Amino acid sequence: MKKFSLIVLLFLLVWCSSNSEKKLSLGFDKSLDRKISSSLKCITIWQNTEQILDLKAKVVSSNVKNIVSNNAWIITYLNCNEGQKVNAKTLIAKISPDWSDPNVKNLISQKNSLNNQILNINNIIASTKNNFSSQLNSLIIQKASLETQIKTLQDSLIKLEKQKKYWLSDLKTQISTLQTQLKDLEKSKEKLEQSKQAELKKLNSNIANSTKQGESLIKNILIKIDEIYGITDENYHKNDAFEIYLSAKNTALKEKIKGDYRKLVWWLLDEKNIVQYLQKTDDLVNLVKESIKASVTSITLPQNMIDSWYWMFDKYDSSLINLKNSLETLYNTKETLKNNYDNQILNLQTQINTIKNNIENLKNNKLSSYSSSIDIQINQTKSQLDSLKSNLEKIVDNIKSLKEQENIQIKQFENQISQLNANLANIQHNLSNQNIYAKVDGKVKFKKVSKWNKIGPGTLLCQIIPKKSSLKLQIYGWDNLIGSKVEVFSWCELSIISKLPYKNPITQNSIYETENLPSDCNLEENKILNVKVKINWKKNTNNIIKIPLDFVINKITGQKVKIYSWNKLIEKNIKLWNVDWVNVEVLSGLKIGDRVCR
Repeated sequence: MKKFSLIVLLFLLVWCSSNSEKKLSLGFDKSLDRKISSSLKCITIWQNTEQILDLKAKVVSSNVKNIVSNNAWIITYLNCNEGQKVNAKTLIAKISPDWSDPNVKNLISQKNSLNNQILNINNIIASTKNNFSSQLNSLIIQKASLETQIKTLQDSLIKLEKQKKYWLSDLKTQISTLQTQLKDLEKSKEKLEQSKQAELKKLNSNIANSTKQGESLIKNILIKIDEIYGITDENYHKNDAFEIYLSAKNTALKEKIKGDYRKLVWWLLDEKNIVQYLQKTDDLVNLVKESIKASVTSITLPQNMIDSWYWMFDKYDSSLINLKNSLETLYNTKETLKNNYDNQILNLQTQINTIKNNIENLKNNKLSSYSSSIDIQINQTKSQLDSLKSNLEKIVDNIKSLKEQENIQIKQFENQISQLNANLANIQHNLSNQNIYAKVDGKVKFKKVSKWNKIGPGTLLCQIIPKKSSLKLQIYGWDNLIGSKVEVFSWCELSIISKLPYKNPITQNSIYETENLPSDCNLEENKILNVKVKINWKKNTNNIIKIPLDFVINKITGQKVKIYSWNKLIEKNIKLWNVDWVNVEVLSGLKIGDRVCR
């Protein structure tokens, strides 16, 4: 079967070769040709032979400047006629937005969505600063209270040390001093109670406000989901026009959204934990975003509507997460605040009880008990002082950490706004009129568009040949020509260095390009000329012999060639192998030095 296919292929190739206008000269022996006949051509099988192809070539510029559009707009001004001279500052075209184009409408929709996102993030920044300010003020009050207590205890410690030294002095003075300390401690305890209630009141107010904000946000989201998916009886037929396109790529997801929506509504009636409800609502919003992305566009459900829904629920997603995080922070702050105040009040109450006992001891004139008691007070005061200093260090660290957290969160939000503003500026730039300049000195080669044409991004408006333009040749052929030499004139020879990725649309020939033309070739761009392409091929170490296809004689009994030997032509059987469309490999029947004729 393989041999039959090779025979058919050889017949076709020989027929093509005989009708081709190429002239093959593979080691052509002119003296021998004159001896035999002027109608015969012969080649000698050498180890190194040369194939010469007569092909067509076109002179092209190697650095043509393409002027292209940036956007999908309308050309309102065009200045690039063929042959026109331009410089780098020449205004080639003005393009304006096509307000009826869906891409432009989509950009406007994106612009509005970006503005809404920026406004939403600015509101979140204001809320975040307010929450951090509340927490920071609470810590600062606690810090001031601790510093006051430390100062009081330090003074008490000094007094206690003095009392210990002079404990036999006037008991009344000591009792008066203890009573003064007792009043100071009771006042400190009262102030702590008042500060605790005031701070808890502020935090409860913030929690209530955030809870109302969360409930309002959740209700708005549920209303919007119901309007789009038509879940309740009220909105059941509201989306009939686009229902089959909504989430068409994942219909199961749409049904899950409806089921989760109903669970969420029933859950709201039974549960009061707003943080969990915000999380469950955010989970539903993320399903809705995925469902909207799985929609199919149509006349009733255009892409800009899908995009606007997606951006709307993306904004809801950010708002829910930020509100949930704020509420969790407020609850944690409330618990921490309550514990800190309770610990401080308990410490003060311990001191008060101790002083009351000491006063009672002194009044009963229990000197031995007093002596022991003063040591206990000193030790307790030192221990309380160490504890308060430790608490003060923690409060200072908490203040520093809180400020760092605030800076990090605000910086993240500001970075988001910067990115959104950059996107907004890019969209605004795309929606503005665009001026396109030549940017090079030269001459217009051709133009592809006309004034008032609608164009897309990357549309070629015209081509400019720069003043300093290098010329090269494009060769049209079907063989592998890379590395071959091209003779234009006897003094002008170039190397073929590359092959273009596309073919000539008419002849389907491959297109090869040479190195740049030397100035002495003296050729103009677009000139068509005949060239000679020299292809070198050699006998390799495996004794591979190739001959042109048109020297092969195909007969039923096999392939033959005519050999000139001892002044006569004889036919000789050969065995063929690979074909490269011009030459065929001979496995047997020929040897180096044979003269093959046709």
